[in-house]
Amino acid sequence: MTTTTPGGDGRATQPERAPATCGACGGGTREDVARPASTYSPRGDYAVATCETCGSGRTVPVPEPEELNAFYATEYTYDAHLLISAEKRWRARHILDAALPPGAKRVLDVGCMYGYLLEEAKARGVTDAVGVELSSGPAKAASAAGLDVFCGTIEDYAKKDPGVFDLVVAQHVLEHVPEPLAFLREARALLPTGGTLCIAVPNYDARARRVFKEAWGWYQVPVHLHHFGARGLEGLIEQAGFRVERSERRGGDSLFVLMTLLQSVGNMPSSANAKAPSAVSRALVRTASALLRPYYFVGDDELLVVASAR
Repeated sequence: MTTTTPGGDGRATQPERAPATCGACGGGTREDVARPASTYSPRGDYAVATCETCGSGRTVPVPEPEELNAFYATEYTYDAHLLISAEKRWRARHILDAALPPGAKRVLDVGCMYGYLLEEAKARGVTDAVGVELSSGPAKAASAAGLDVFCGTIEDYAKKDPGVFDLVVAQHVLEHVPEPLAFLREARALLPTGGTLCIAVPNYDARARRVFKEAWGWYQVPVHLHHFGARGLEGLIEQAGFRVERSERRGGDSLFVLMTLLQSVGNMPSSANAKAPSAVSRALVRTASALLRPYYFVGDDELLVVASAR
């Protein structure tokens, strides 16, 4: 990674960043957000460039695999999500309302975390609800709860020749994947013609991003490699062999809202997903999770696309 060097006026200058192509459409990009507050690295190490063709974003410089592995090993954790587990289950129900085909029996949730959507799917009569989760801690916890969860990537799981599913879901996964088109094609291979894909990602076109600018809570560089807008995401899904059936915008979860508000007043956690919150912090997060629930219906920070396999 290029490091900063002092400028002639004594201030640090931004590093020179190599151009990056858009992960959605392959178009050229221009640096747009120089210092995202939501970061797992010292602020200013990574920026976000915006595609001049489809309007999606790309983290720059593109981190090397060993850099990403280090961030995931030392900084990235799902622990905070346990504080809003009731909200996560509630959001999973809305995902299934939008995407679960009538009579569906086989559902695959890629990036299933602790299995909230799997539990909700089983409650709706899905007989074969399977999760894929790369992080071993949540995968083990979900398995211990009696859920069918494979620890690994979608590519690893596909090698097991699991057959086809009625629905494949990936919530907040695609922005982490180095090659999103390859991921979507793997998902297509796990669906029959007419099968359903549901993708949820942070919405780079969100109103709150324009209002809060660098304080917006879902940049989360560099682990969020891609920052999709509707035009770019829908085009990418179509390119992978799907037909987009519906595209919706929804409010972000309470952790995102809290992070955005804190960062807007300069109160930044030590990382984008701070570990070991105090008892007071835990109580505040749970209270906020309940009070902010209506934002789901009026916000547009999350982009949800449902598509059928061609």
